[in-house]
Amino acid sequence: MARISIKSLWQSTSRCRLVLLFAAIALAVFFTHVQNYMPISRFQHYGLSLLIFGCGWLLETLLSYKKLNKWARMSYVSTSLYFLTIGGVYFGNAWLGHRISIATEDNMRTERILMITYFIFSMYLAGVWTKWVVEETKNRPNSVQSSKTGS
Repeated sequence: MARISIKSLWQSTSRCRLVLLFAAIALAVFFTHVQNYMPISRFQHYGLSLLIFGCGWLLETLLSYKKLNKWARMSYVSTSLYFLTIGGVYFGNAWLGHRISIATEDNMRTERILMITYFIFSMYLAGVWTKWVVEETKNRPNSVQSSKTGS
């Protein structure tokens, strides 16, 4: 069993520290009853958390830009845009909750368009992250690959 030291853990998180920090902040906002402090719908509350999380990805991208390769940059930027746009849509459209609004044909059509759009965006996101993992695996030293085969 390998022992994980604080130093190795710190080094292994070098490319995602801001993401982790903003994820913790987003979780704190998510579990805080924001409605007690300001008039906000449930979906706006979710949107606020997603916006904070997306900001973490954006800041990490900006601060790590020169250290990241092309596919890592694309993955970070795409992930940031994904969470920021979903958060923006949720925050800007309080009517998304079915209990809050009357289901009009326009609202239902907009919901379907949003679902299809974000489904396609998530497939693109999975593809970009997969390409990055494949490229990073290809560029690893042979010692990692040879240790898997047992030689």
